[in-house]
Amino acid sequence: MLQYQHEYKRPRDYELQGTMRKTHVESCAITVSADNDDSAVVDLRGYGLIGLIVPELDQGSNLEFYVSETEGGTYRQLTRINGMAVTILLPGGVSAVATDALSSLAAYRWVKIHTTEVQTLDRTFIWILKA
Repeated sequence: MLQYQHEYKRPRDYELQGTMRKTHVESCAITVSADNDDSAVVDLRGYGLIGLIVPELDQGSNLEFYVSETEGGTYRQLTRINGMAVTILLPGGVSAVATDALSSLAAYRWVKIHTTEVQTLDRTFIWILKA
């Protein structure tokens, strides 16, 4: 039997459509490179979004998201019904984004993080995902 140092990494049994499954939390690191404002693509298929750890960004940066139906497809800015971009306003410094703020991403598999300002250094974001 596997031993887990941290409780959150221990798989849990749950039933889905009559089949017992395991669930666990894992993380996925995505980087926005220096002199850029878009991250690499993350594949969220099969995961529930729990949160996002945001590194310290260049002053004035907020987060927006671009989504696509295929990995190599056209990425479109995620917008609300009123046409405004889904934006997460950041207070500065390292931040953690709550699940409810990410709920608009639940329907999408291929996602890029977009910072509203070009970054002067590499910035690594950590997606917190429930498998």
